[in-house]
Amino acid sequence: MRLNEVTRKNLNPKDWIKKAVDPSVCRETIDYDCEVVDQNGQHLISYLHHVDDMRLEDVRKALVRVKYITDIRTGGLATNSRIFGYAPRNPIRNHICRKVTMAIEQPIEHHILTAASDIIESLYKKYSPEAYEHHRSKAIEKISDDWRIGDTVFTSGIANKNNALAYHYDSGNVKHCRSAMFAFKKNVKGGELCMPELDIKFDLGDRSLILFDGQSIIHGVAPLKVGLTGGYRITSVFYTLEEMWKCLPINEEVMRERERRSRVESKQAKEKA
Repeated sequence: MRLNEVTRKNLNPKDWIKKAVDPSVCRETIDYDCEVVDQNGQHLISYLHHVDDMRLEDVRKALVRVKYITDIRTGGLATNSRIFGYAPRNPIRNHICRKVTMAIEQPIEHHILTAASDIIESLYKKYSPEAYEHHRSKAIEKISDDWRIGDTVFTSGIANKNNALAYHYDSGNVKHCRSAMFAFKKNVKGGELCMPELDIKFDLGDRSLILFDGQSIIHGVAPLKVGLTGGYRITSVFYTLEEMWKCLPINEEVMRERERRSRVESKQAKEKA
């Protein structure tokens, strides 16, 4: 595992956020296993260019079968993605903490994707031990076991297919904790993960894994081109949502929702009387 020291620049986020990625801006290309630290010795990133674990081939097949949803994200780019794991309460659409709809619509694929969190957990612990211990303390302290994926630190994830993403910060995750991303590639060019303040870009390998705090590092995905015979760049990103701190154990969540519905129905009945 190579140690790569970078000089972290003091960039103005307004000059970068929501702008399309030009990979030539980031001079150094990383396509090898490495640990990235800044000029002060602060550990920022762990990257494995190829994870030698055949269980990931089942994950690949599941990701290919996922029914992605098209949406418009930062910079007006159309993206194909699907969330997995757990979701917090939403005051408009959902008033209860819950499994996401993919768990119901594609239960086999959802199970395979969430089970991959065990693979990530062991690699996270091995290559970013201090960051992992901090992350686990936050998850165990604040989040009910019912809302963590297995016995891991993660609550949720998102699968992305052939997405170029403008520069952005991640949002909504537990602060100062890392996200973990597997990448799967076939017959595709481009799609580098670029981090301009570190002046580096990752030419993600097939079955690669990257661990970093996307809430503190500006990053984006360069345009990509799929081969004429088809191909893909699919990633599965695991993270811990801060809103899950508010979720009660599942039995209490169900009781809370029943009481809420009872109050709403009682109010509606009085209004009709």
